[in-house]
Amino acid sequence: MKKLFSVLFVCFLTAFALCGCNDSGYKMVTGQVTAVEYDGVGYPKYTVLTPDGYEVGITLDETTLLFSWIAGVDAEKLRTGDISDWDGIKIVADCNYDKMKPLSKGGRYETVPQITIDAALYRNAKTLADGTAVDMWKYHSKDIYQLADGTELLWVNNSTGPENVYVYNSQNYGDLSETAQQKVSEYYNNRGLLYDTDAYLEQAYEDFNNGVGEFDGYMLEQSISPTASNDKIMCFLTTVTTPVCDKRESTESRYGDIFDRHTGEHISGYDIFICDETEIVDAVLQYGWDGFVADVTAAEAAEMKAALKAEYIILWDESIEISFPKGTLPGQEHSFIISADYTDEIKAILHPWAIPNQNRG
Repeated sequence: MKKLFSVLFVCFLTAFALCGCNDSGYKMVTGQVTAVEYDGVGYPKYTVLTPDGYEVGITLDETTLLFSWIAGVDAEKLRTGDISDWDGIKIVADCNYDKMKPLSKGGRYETVPQITIDAALYRNAKTLADGTAVDMWKYHSKDIYQLADGTELLWVNNSTGPENVYVYNSQNYGDLSETAQQKVSEYYNNRGLLYDTDAYLEQAYEDFNNGVGEFDGYMLEQSISPTASNDKIMCFLTTVTTPVCDKRESTESRYGDIFDRHTGEHISGYDIFICDETEIVDAVLQYGWDGFVADVTAAEAAEMKAALKAEYIILWDESIEISFPKGTLPGQEHSFIISADYTDEIKAILHPWAIPNQNRG
């Protein structure tokens, strides 16, 4: 499987409190703003609690560069000291290596050349079924839901793709016509997320209260990336990562989509086959990877045929895959995948226009 690269250029700030000196003589200080002092004259002063428990003081002037990676969070408000839109913020600031000291050790409020808002806190962002309020830290790439005491319940990573995911040495969303791009984006926007954030948040809270394992928060994630194409179609994979709520692990569900690369119209996974829907599983099992058929019983094959859906069919450049998500096969505890290369036998059950990597351009 090809490695995925995100087109979104995210500046990852490897920030440690009072460390990380760079070649310019500056280092990065990171932490949560705990106090603001401003009398309307000059510029505000911010007290920042670093991860190691020290408070340091920073201020700014007209030359200080201000940034925010978070949609809807205006870093320019740092110049006025009015950060009341948020119940808390975390920042990363460049500071002078020689001057920066903790306030408890004689440090002063030092003017810094750059401040980036790294996260914003929204209290009571969610209310659980029993009335418990849940806060949310919003970062550039994720939302973290936590209880008032800071206990993290759920991490929700931002959904990515298909517009902003790039697969090296492959056709991508940007290679579609403008019309097709609009249709593909419309399809995924209408479909939305394939998980229920509120339901997993409730489950995380229940498991935390019941002492399930060493609870350290659950994670949700959804990404969409291209998998295969030819001069007729472009195919995408949606990967959904969800927690297995009674264990300290997660599971991955995979769903395939096929689009006409010129019109953007969605094509059912069933429609790429010449054979009947009831023959698809049998064909992939029969002509699948060496030794695979022997490991699948007749009862298991019958379960697959009964559970098959068009979105479980995924086309790759080199192979066809049928991926059954966790819970869809009664005899399988985990998700289950069967796969076959494009042998002559497999090509014989597919429409010629549905075979990827043909006349690509």
